[in-house]
Amino acid sequence: MLEAETMAIEDELRAKLTSKKSPDRRSAAKKIRKLGLTALGSDLLTAYEKERLDKRTWETQVEMLTSLGMLRYLPALPAVVDIVSRGAPNMITYAAAGAYVRLKRTEVNDAGPVIELLARGNFLSQCGAVTSLSEDRVVPSRGEMETILEMVWDLHRHPDRDPGGHMDPRYYVVIACAGWPEDVRSKFFEHCLQTCDGLVARAIESSIRNKYFY
Repeated sequence: MLEAETMAIEDELRAKLTSKKSPDRRSAAKKIRKLGLTALGSDLLTAYEKERLDKRTWETQVEMLTSLGMLRYLPALPAVVDIVSRGAPNMITYAAAGAYVRLKRTEVNDAGPVIELLARGNFLSQCGAVTSLSEDRVVPSRGEMETILEMVWDLHRHPDRDPGGHMDPRYYVVIACAGWPEDVRSKFFEHCLQTCDGLVARAIESSIRNKYFY
C-alpha cells in the first residue's frame, strides 16, 4: 500500500478502536492483525486495557489479545502473563496463551514457551499454546518436537476437558506435524488414530502427505 493509503487506514482503525460499539472495536483488532499494522500496537494495547474491564466483551478481548500476539507487540507481555498466571477457565486465557508464546519466543521455531505452558499451564493455556504450533507452522528442534509429543500424548484426556465443548487439542499438534520428520511423528499418529475423532484422523491423513490441514 502507498504511505498515504496506509496512514488513512491506520487513522480509521485507530478511531474504531475507541468506538462505543464493541463489534467495531473487535473488527478493528482483526483488521490490524490481518494487515500487520505494527504501528497500531500501542493503540491496540490501550484499547485492550480498557476493554478488559468489561466482562461482557470477552470476544473483543480475545481478538485484541490475539492481534497483540501476532504483532509481537512486546509491551503487552505483562498483561498477557497476568492472564495466563491467573488461568481462568475461559477463552480469554486461551487467546492469552497463544499471545504469550508469540511474545516470549526468540524466533518462530522456538517452542520453549509452548513447552513451558504445557508443563505448568491449565488446560486452556495448554490448548492456546499448541494452537500456535499449527497456525504459525512451527518446526522446532528435534528435541523440542519429541518433548511436545510426549507432553500432549494424552492431552485429550485432561480432566478439565469437556468432550462436548472442547475439541481434541492434539488436532493442532497433528497439523503442525505436517512439517516435522516422519520418524518423529509416526508413533504419535498411530496413538492418535486409536483414540481420536474423525477431524483429527483427517488432519493426520493430510500431515502424512506433508500437507497442512488448513
